Amino acid sequence: MTQSLFLTGTQHVGEVVESATEALLAQAYQVDASPRLGSLVRIPFGRASNGVEGCTFGVVTRALTESADPGRKPVARGESATSLDDIHREHPQLARLFRTLFAVRVVGHGTPDGAVVHYLPEKPPEVHQLVFACDNHELERFTERSGYLALLLADRGPLADEVTAAFLREAARVRGTGGPAYLVQAGKAMVSLLRGDSVRLATLLGRLG
Repeated sequence: MTQSLFLTGTQHVGEVVESATEALLAQAYQVDASPRLGSLVRIPFGRASNGVEGCTFGVVTRALTESADPGRKPVARGESATSLDDIHREHPQLARLFRTLFAVRVVGHGTPDGAVVHYLPEKPPEVHQLVFACDNHELERFTERSGYLALLLADRGPLADEVTAAFLREAARVRGTGGPAYLVQAGKAMVSLLRGDSVRLATLLGRLG
């Protein structure tokens, strides 16, 4: 049996509030505490927090902080303040008036025996399922093969290329001195996937430096 990828004890960073086959929306537990753009997260299947039933893997594509009450618009409060900390000290209720959401693009899943596959799971994550930030070991193992790139590049949203580049830079960072070689490998895979779209390819490669 493959050594399990799914770790126990990792702090969850949010909770699924909307779910679809290819993407999901999660709410962070603290305002302005979204995972970084391009970071890898995992969402367990079923009720096992350690992921022994498998999990969905996704990449954070966007974050938004908004009023918790859609009918209530925020107003300026810092006329006499000198910093954001001053505003929060004077108005401690602000933390309860806002919520931070982050969007996640599904890029693969983990099987019950600990294997990683780079295609969509059969079912989307359940609403209220916990979202865990992946650590360096999980990120490195998830990106051993480049199959996830097809799912990332299928996104044509306005931030899609920024997200892909951020994800690849992070995957290179956790490899230390092996990072440049990893980026060369990823670049070759994108050449194949983006054949005929030289402008997009050049844009992506330019963001990997």
